[in-house]
Amino acid sequence: MTALPPLGVVGATPLPAHAGHATPPPPLDRVAIATFAGFFAALVTDVPMDRLDEGRTPTAVAASVLYAKPSADLRESEARSVHYTAGVLAGALFALLAAAAETVAPPVAVLPGGLPLLSHLLAGAAVLAFLYAFFGHVVLPRFGREKAGVADRVRRHWAVSATVYVLALLAGVPAATVLLY
Repeated sequence: MTALPPLGVVGATPLPAHAGHATPPPPLDRVAIATFAGFFAALVTDVPMDRLDEGRTPTAVAASVLYAKPSADLRESEARSVHYTAGVLAGALFALLAAAAETVAPPVAVLPGGLPLLSHLLAGAAVLAFLYAFFGHVVLPRFGREKAGVADRVRRHWAVSATVYVLALLAGVPAATVLLY
């Protein structure tokens, strides 16, 4: 009986590796996949935001700035549009940071879709830090003055929501890579 070649090898020539293998998508495809995953992660983030007392404050404050209206005058659709747009943009930021991290971080392990684990985790940590710091320490103090009395609680609730977003993104990017690439 003849021995079969190792999986993924035909003769002596390796097959191209794609989803679930070792070759990640090209950079522009990775940005597109991460923006898709960022939108999905923003949808997942709706769960804690809807359950926390101050969970929707970040979207209301950001939307009030962008729509130039007091947060009390915003429609729900305006606040959600800002939330989902921020999710998409944070997904793109994630892809760019992951690509930058790959230039310096050793590829100790590879996720499905060929994504290096360490750069993936570093990008997630950087996005979480950016989301928390930008909203909690730039946007909220300047534009959320009506929430000054509960700013610490708003920041804690935002930290929970941003963490859920990043965890969903960390899971969603490899899953979307496998599904779409």
